[in-house]
Amino acid sequence: MIKIIKTTCVLVLFLLLVSCNNSDKDITTEMPENLINIEESVNELTLAMNNFYGTDSSKNNSEKESFKEMFKKLYNINLEVFEYNLRTITKNDLLENSDLISIGRFSIGNYVEDGSIVPITEYLKNNKVWETLPDYFTNMVVYNNEIYGIPITDLNVPVYSVRFINQQWLDNLAIDLPTTTSEFYEVAKMFVRSDPDKNGIDDTVGFIAEGLYGLEDIFISYDCYFNALEIYNPAWNPNTGFFEDALSKDSMIDCLNFLKLCYDEKLLHKNSFEYNDRLNGSSLTKYYYKNNIGSTFNKVIRYNEIIENTGANHSVIAGLSNIRNENLIRGYLSYDKAFTLSKYADNKEDVINTFVNIFLGDTQGFFMGRYGILGDKLGEGDFFIENDNTIYLNCLYKNGAVKRNDSPNIINFSPNKTNYEIIYYSFGESYNEAINVLSTADISVAEKYVLENQSKFYLYPQIYNNINRGFWIQDDNYMTKVSELGKTTIKNAITGELSVSDAIEYYKQETKIIGTYSLIEEVNSLIATKSFY
Repeated sequence: MIKIIKTTCVLVLFLLLVSCNNSDKDITTEMPENLINIEESVNELTLAMNNFYGTDSSKNNSEKESFKEMFKKLYNINLEVFEYNLRTITKNDLLENSDLISIGRFSIGNYVEDGSIVPITEYLKNNKVWETLPDYFTNMVVYNNEIYGIPITDLNVPVYSVRFINQQWLDNLAIDLPTTTSEFYEVAKMFVRSDPDKNGIDDTVGFIAEGLYGLEDIFISYDCYFNALEIYNPAWNPNTGFFEDALSKDSMIDCLNFLKLCYDEKLLHKNSFEYNDRLNGSSLTKYYYKNNIGSTFNKVIRYNEIIENTGANHSVIAGLSNIRNENLIRGYLSYDKAFTLSKYADNKEDVINTFVNIFLGDTQGFFMGRYGILGDKLGEGDFFIENDNTIYLNCLYKNGAVKRNDSPNIINFSPNKTNYEIIYYSFGESYNEAINVLSTADISVAEKYVLENQSKFYLYPQIYNNINRGFWIQDDNYMTKVSELGKTTIKNAITGELSVSDAIEYYKQETKIIGTYSLIEEVNSLIATKSFY
């Protein structure tokens, strides 16, 4: 007997309401099926991938063949997949054996520079599906003002982080939720000095960071923006429209003095800088869940996890105001790989339009590219579509965990395919336990808060991220040098290894040697803005 596990809207979160600052397109528009003209498609399509139904090409052979047969049945196209191994394949083999090549994002620039792949901008200029996609998606893979690929991303929604604060402590002390950095400072002092957990022991801390990015909202409140790659780097400022180096701004001195004050007064946890600046939850599991810290800055999707592990209700702050009151929290959509067009592909225009029409525009095509084989009815295949907007996903339930079968991995996300109800079904018997396993996909209070306070949040435009990366990875050591220099400078200033002024002065001297300022000039001239320096 088939067991229906749980109805969840895993694809409908922020994306229905949040759009890129530079985009005026409606990202909630559902793609009309009559825009997909399969008759104009190619007869054969060859994709080069290294993860078709998993990274081990020797497995899932029957699933692969069934997928190709289903694709032929639906679209009358012979789909071939050239499965390659990154360690043994040559670039020429990839180019000669495929129309479209799935390439990792950090390798695409090399393929662009030597002409191995070609721009797709002109080929898609009349594509009705492409026209409906938002700029943040279509401009993810841009080099030299040309689009070079279709992004493959696991991120269905923008990733945001917010400041969580222990509401129980606020209630115990009868104080309001802070909204500015000065108010937060006063609250943090009370968290340390006024026994907020009422246990009679002097054992509480105001807040903890997880490296620099556990302090991101405080830096941004002083108009000091970092790079969207979760490392210290000069970054695009949404308020000014150009790239800046935060450590070279006067407001950074004020920010570092504020954070040093918090550190000296033991409001900021002493171990906040033992992390690598990626919000992976290390500080939560190691310190915050001991429930003697009042606030943390982390990914919004951790809201339910924080409530469960601390046993305390938490409120959310969408950025602490100071110099800035808007654009306080950076969100981003990124990609791991992209399908790019080989210079040797025949019928280049038809190939790329066929791919876009089927895998980004057609409902069956998108969910096949994402989940696998389409079933004719419930219980068959990897998924089944009901009433055009309900997707039943076949899953396995074993030993208290839900597991999906390996997938084609051709496409993971399309902005036109977001408004769907996802229902998991299984042939297992553990119905009640399975409900608990999947319930975490529900929209949390924190995520609703994001939707209600959108002026506090902004999306980092991917086109600027690509310009940024394109310049600054030409020297393999550059990114490492500037990141380490920035992190060390901030850490030394806050912890007192150097005075704030000495730390900043040392940074400015070293960054001139590295060449950061001249690179920023070049990037800003590329995006046609006035210079910051």
